Amino acid sequence: LYKEIEICSKITKVIRFDRDESCMIGYGFSISVVEEDGVQQLYITDVKAGGLAFAKGLNAGDEILQLNSKDAHSLNFSDMKAAFTRASLSLTVNTAAAHGPPAALLPAAAPLARPGRPLHRHLLQSQ
Repeated sequence: LYKEIEICSKITKVIRFDRDESCMIGYGFSISVVEEDGVQQLYITDVKAGGLAFAKGLNAGDEILQLNSKDAHSLNFSDMKAAFTRASLSLTVNTAAAHGPPAALLPAAAPLARPGRPLHRHLLQSQ
């Protein structure tokens, strides 16, 4: 794994999605579960241009601190799966004040997270 060097200030923001907004197009982002030094971290790895997540201000490289008010480091797979099937989704993220960290530092993502689609343990994506 890599060690991140933070060269820009970060801000914390809360982004909320409602089922009505996402039922037709999905959330439009991918996440990756990374375990580093025994601590689980969730990162946004891809944001679909023109999608709902893009419109809400998510960026590749954002770190998810909380998913539906649960700390990201303590979530298990069933918690993550349940979060994407609820009527609303809330993300608390750390994001760069201007631009996020380079996406090249983050693992690649695979397709996922629309209700009814299978979830993968280490890669989650909402299309």
